[in-house]
Amino acid sequence: MSAYTPAVSFNFSVAKVAAILLVVSGHYFSDSLLWIPVTMGLFLFAYASGRFTSSRYAGNLSLKTFWWRKLVRLGVPFILVQIFLLLLFVAQGRDGILSWHTLVHWTGASGFLNWFGVADQSPFGAGMWFFTLLLIFYLTFPFLSGLAKNRRTALVVTVGGALAAIVLTHEVQVGHVLWITMFGFWLGVYADEWPLPGSAFFWILVLLGAVAALLVSNLWGGFRALNMEFIFLAAVGLVQTLERITLPRRVFAPLLVLSPALLEIYLLHPYLLVRSDAVPVRWGYAASMVLTVTVALVLSRMSLALTARRG
Repeated sequence: MSAYTPAVSFNFSVAKVAAILLVVSGHYFSDSLLWIPVTMGLFLFAYASGRFTSSRYAGNLSLKTFWWRKLVRLGVPFILVQIFLLLLFVAQGRDGILSWHTLVHWTGASGFLNWFGVADQSPFGAGMWFFTLLLIFYLTFPFLSGLAKNRRTALVVTVGGALAAIVLTHEVQVGHVLWITMFGFWLGVYADEWPLPGSAFFWILVLLGAVAALLVSNLWGGFRALNMEFIFLAAVGLVQTLERITLPRRVFAPLLVLSPALLEIYLLHPYLLVRSDAVPVRWGYAASMVLTVTVALVLSRMSLALTARRG
């Protein structure tokens, strides 16, 4: 099992802040090519969750302790965000608040509505499929951790899982990058138990090569059908590069002020995007970012206060 060193932890903490800001930006500029780095960012979140969870819990796993900690860490901020959104929706006079779909969203199971093509009647749950996937990962982590212990079995699952993720991405489309993101959780667990070979230089070349292939393919055509493969490879190259390099703390440490509020930013941002014909796009984007981050930080402080008092 590889150590989740302070340098690696710092790298991923910084990368996750950058990724969540990209997600907000990508949803604001929904018709732009930002969906490409957003896809890589979602993979990064999944990989980091798998890698960190495995590093912390796989060696000495108490299911009761594990699930209780996850329930508190996710549940308190999740409930606070839902209360805030409830007040927002009431103030806006939104329809569907009392729909049974709201109950589904309040359990974090929004993704199942998306995956089964259910027409959502509730204003809650926008973009929450990743949160559902995260809950599924935590529920299945003890099984995944055991599966990763045998190197041959884990390698077969990794290769098969990667191929399945690519095939399903093309053949079973659900409106977001479900399959590649799902594989990211497993790869994080696998890489913690059996670190992938290769130097930082090698993985930087993989990352840059995949990005270059993606650009060439889309600028001159010919291989656009392979876009997801190139993005997938670039995402793997990115997380493996972060495993091996050391980001300068003086430059990137200020970003970590947003680290405690990542979940809140993710859950809130679809509802706090400022769009108006009377407001220039750049100012609408800036207002959206400031509003989302401010509300997220306030709710995050409340969550930390509640969990600290409970502890």
